[in-house]
Amino acid sequence: MMNGHGILTLPNRDRYEGNWQNDKRHGQGTMNFADGKKYVGNWMNGMMNGHGILTWPNHDRYEGDWKNDKRHGYGTLSFADGRKYVGSWNNGMMNRNGVYTWPIGDRYEGDWKDRKKHGQGTMHYADGRRYVGKWINGTMTGYGMLTWPNYDRYDGDWKDNKRHGYGIMNFVDGRRYVGNWINNMMNGHGILTWPNHDRYEGEWKDDKRHGYGSMNFTDGRKYVGNWANDLMNGLGILTWLNHERYDGDWKDDRRHGHGSMDLADGRRYVGNWINNMMNGHGILTWPNHDRYEGEWKDDKRHGYGSMNFTDGRKYVGNWANDLMNGLGILTWPNHERYDGDWKDDRRHGHGSMDLADGRRYVGNWINDTMIDHGVVTSSDNDQSRTTITEDILRHPGTSDSPDDGTENIKTIEDEDDSAEECSGSLWCHFKKVMKPRNRLTKS
Repeated sequence: MMNGHGILTLPNRDRYEGNWQNDKRHGQGTMNFADGKKYVGNWMNGMMNGHGILTWPNHDRYEGDWKNDKRHGYGTLSFADGRKYVGSWNNGMMNRNGVYTWPIGDRYEGDWKDRKKHGQGTMHYADGRRYVGKWINGTMTGYGMLTWPNYDRYDGDWKDNKRHGYGIMNFVDGRRYVGNWINNMMNGHGILTWPNHDRYEGEWKDDKRHGYGSMNFTDGRKYVGNWANDLMNGLGILTWLNHERYDGDWKDDRRHGHGSMDLADGRRYVGNWINNMMNGHGILTWPNHDRYEGEWKDDKRHGYGSMNFTDGRKYVGNWANDLMNGLGILTWPNHERYDGDWKDDRRHGHGSMDLADGRRYVGNWINDTMIDHGVVTSSDNDQSRTTITEDILRHPGTSDSPDDGTENIKTIEDEDDSAEECSGSLWCHFKKVMKPRNRLTKS
């Protein structure tokens, strides 16, 4: 039987030199394996047991405790690529507590199970990040805290190295998110606050406000409604600190679609919006009960619409640039009526004016004034007409009637306002009765 010191060379070229006991390697010895590995250390009952050093042909090296040919106990494994593990081993694998370093500067210290980070541990990354928390099967899973070199910090649940579950994220710029995470991004319900005290609470999708939520702005505004792609989209209500309120459709943070707007001065608009402005069909009411219903363009009355004034007047016709322009009809509560052309809230062009006493003027207007030739029809419907001739316009105030039956009538510019001269004068009647009331005044 082999006992004491000896050398054994095997047919596969493995070679052992050291102590023997009862034909078994036992005590101190060196084993050179045919594949290039080399073990120097203690043996017991023919197997590596106790302290020993194993080197590989690629220059990997283990120094530490052994049990039955397996690393077991405390030991250091140095890899040829610069990695290094110092810690506990069980049945040939890294188990329990140990420190693992990488040549790039990463460093893990904590629990291990079957060669994988498992349990409680701390990971220092070369880029300055630091994770302290739970690990499962080599990944950050469970509860843990990750800090960044710029002082961002996440404290919460993890799954497979990603923020997943409930957690709190503090950003270096002062923002703070408290809520749910999926796949490393804000998903589900959560609250985000800004350093200027803006605050959003609601649904998230992939780090963006998405779904239903409320946003409180530091300037006093508050939005409650739907979001998509981090912007106000869909139905929602926005209120201002001055009590203004919009309730309706949104598109990319702008009023777009159908909605109602209550203004601080008492006005209320109900209708269509495009790109944050009143566009399309809509109704605007004033606190004095003025009311416009019709078309809009870029917050101005534009197109066809009707305007009811609180004093009883009503205009139905065309608008441009928020003023009466084009064809339109204006009526007064005393049944007077103008039907014709308008320019910038003034009668301008061709039109007819019906007076309360039954007379009617048909002719041209400039800047709200009757000019040139026109026809005045009396109220007896006998087709007798009085024509404004150039000769009459050149000689205003003539009291005698010419033989052709036409009536001498003064222009508005030449007519005196005295009650005596107004007697029987159609032009003076236009000036005194119509003109002070015909202008559209915005409420």
